[in-house]
Amino acid sequence: MTGRRQWVIWGTVILGIAIVAYFVFLPARNPAGPPLEMTIAVTSNPDSALVQIAQHEGYFRDEGLAVTMERFTSGKASLEALLQGKAQLATVAETPIVLNILRGANLVVVAGIFHSDHNMGIVARRDRGITTASDLRGKTVGVPLGTNAEYFLYAFHTVEGIPDSDITLAGMPPEATAKALLAGRVDAVAVWNPFFHALQKSLGDGGVSFYGEHVYTYTFNLAAKRDFAAAHPLHITALLRALLKAESLIHREPAKAHEIVAGFTHWDKRLLDDLWGGYSFRLSLDQALLVSMENQARWALDTGLVPPQALPNFFSVMYLDGLQAVAPGRITVAH
Repeated sequence: MTGRRQWVIWGTVILGIAIVAYFVFLPARNPAGPPLEMTIAVTSNPDSALVQIAQHEGYFRDEGLAVTMERFTSGKASLEALLQGKAQLATVAETPIVLNILRGANLVVVAGIFHSDHNMGIVARRDRGITTASDLRGKTVGVPLGTNAEYFLYAFHTVEGIPDSDITLAGMPPEATAKALLAGRVDAVAVWNPFFHALQKSLGDGGVSFYGEHVYTYTFNLAAKRDFAAAHPLHITALLRALLKAESLIHREPAKAHEIVAGFTHWDKRLLDDLWGGYSFRLSLDQALLVSMENQARWALDTGLVPPQALPNFFSVMYLDGLQAVAPGRITVAH
């Protein structure tokens, strides 16, 4: 009897271990029920490449999601579509997220999806007496207001020791910057690619460029309303799994990724090839993003872009649950 009891005990233990192992190593499953239909507002630029590739390759569909993409020329416009209820997620730089949170929007960052030190800069006309950064004093600079280009311009001229009062901002959409600069209505513009590169090419030796990589890193993120993320945690997880597959494709088959992104953005393939090496496509939630959002909030408060208020806790804006479920090593935010 003793021997039989020992076998029963050992059998129970082994069965328990097997059950635990089954659930621990069980592959992630798609959310139960019919595919969730969602609209993602995306920019028609490579900063949204992970979303573009995931849609093109059917990775969203494979994860049980029915995704529609709506295109916009800026992350600010993408986020506005989300806030207006026209989309459930948006690809956007951190600046519009910060400004809208300070104006009362309840948003979260699901993941960072892109960063680059050479995707944005200032292009100026030499015939306006601009050859160095300090020559921007007293000049008019065209810039898409409420975007990371506006914050970049502020950070750049602050580091260069140029007071706000010495630069006049001319607000305009990104697609209007080239015409304004070439027509001489402004002395310089601060804008991102492809507008930045097109202006460099158009002005040639008559233009001068400032990247300011020492003051700002261009980042793009996937944002959602907090209540949507809270109500759909499995779908957010499925979405991130699809984006991880897209990231893997970029590293595994870069030529194919180039073709997909060039087809979506309608960028000249040679331009995309020239800039691609300076782009990083990686899902993350990192401490640098948190610090940047805090700095931009201080800028918005100090310059009166938003009503006076206490600095929000931007850690609470980081939606950690999604990446924690699929790639916890991608989270470097202190938590």
